[in-house]
This record gives sequence, C-alpha cells and structure tokens, in this order.
Amino acid sequence: LSETRRRARPFTLAVFELRGAVSPAHRAAVAQLLASRFRMEDVRGLWRDPFFVAGYAETSAEPMSAALQRFREEVAQIDVEGACGLDVAIGLACAPTDGDDLRTLMCVAEARLGR
Repeated sequence: LSETRRRARPFTLAVFELRGAVSPAHRAAVAQLLASRFRMEDVRGLWRDPFFVAGYAETSAEPMSAALQRFREEVAQIDVEGACGLDVAIGLACAPTDGDDLRTLMCVAEARLGR
C-alpha cells in the first residue's frame, strides 16, 4: 500500500467471506485457488475465519470485477469430500478513493460484502 501511495497508483483490497458449510479442507482449497489465480506480487491470506483478504497493487476495482467473478464461480465448483456449493461474498475497496490506510480499506470492503 505504501509503495502504491508513493507512486500515486491505485491499490485494491478485496475481502472474501466464505459462506456455507466451510471445512478446513474448503479453506485450504480456497487458499490454493487464491494463490494460483492472481499475480505472484498480490498479497493474500486468511484474515479471520471465514474471511480471506487480498491486496492488488496498481489495480483499481473495475478491472478486478471479471477476475473476481471467475474466482467466485470456481469457488462454487470446489468439491471437497463430495460437498460442493460453497459461496463467497466479495467486498472491494480501492485506495485512494475509499481511504489510504489498511484499517479504513478493510472497513469499507467488509461493508461492501455481498453487494
């Protein structure tokens, strides 16, 4: 975030809320999907169960929409021990428009979950 601030570039923070019967195996599968579907330089991790968070440097929210929709569709297809149907709500916040610190961006992104 500080690097994009210095360069006057956008930064998008995404909060992912897993919904449904979420098992540890589901969390691991979603983490693997996050790691494989986005750029190496993107930062991602488990925020607090059942939330994941990811930061996309030099990316505004609009171009992320198609990629995040594909990610949502792939999450729904995850089959763990014969159980599919996991849903993910995604909330986005973009710096500097929605704020310029992580706390503010997290609050905005969480408020936008499911919209």
